[in-house]
Amino acid sequence: MSRVSYQVKKQLFFHEKIRVRTWVASAKLIHSDRDYLIYDEKGEVAVLGTSRWCIVDRNTRALRKIATLFPMSVIGAEKYFDSNKVDEISAPPTSATRYTVRASDIDINQHMNNAKYADLVFNSFSPEEHHVQFIRELHVNYLSEMYCGNDITVNRWDNTDGITIEGAGDKPAFRAHVKTVRV
Repeated sequence: MSRVSYQVKKQLFFHEKIRVRTWVASAKLIHSDRDYLIYDEKGEVAVLGTSRWCIVDRNTRALRKIATLFPMSVIGAEKYFDSNKVDEISAPPTSATRYTVRASDIDINQHMNNAKYADLVFNSFSPEEHHVQFIRELHVNYLSEMYCGNDITVNRWDNTDGITIEGAGDKPAFRAHVKTVRV
């Protein structure tokens, strides 16, 4: 996965029954967008999102052409949400923390699982911040692979249009932009 974005239209709660609809929204030479909608119990859209996928050769780590692997007839035309590129920020960060990639962070491809990057974004908020706001919109760009034992500096910038978070070791590993709303 190279990008993921979602927007929460309506907050969902524990034990609430949901329905998920997903489809391939587009396919280019080396990436494909998979979109999804999450519906609440009443059938109303609660979350809409998209993820951008690339296929990497396990042995060479080179990108593979999507069109040679999957039939283009599976592509849908519906596109509700775009995955945005998160821009680099040159100003000094508002805060910074350190994290070392652990064995439990690693996926089958021997690099840090994409969900663990989202954990780093989530954990850049204090418990007090989580009590007064929740994430309404999230965009994560995966920039480079991280491996077990790698050290990551997670920088946070509080901006007028949201919060930007970047994790970097020797080079940037991910960049995220978060928009929150007060509870």
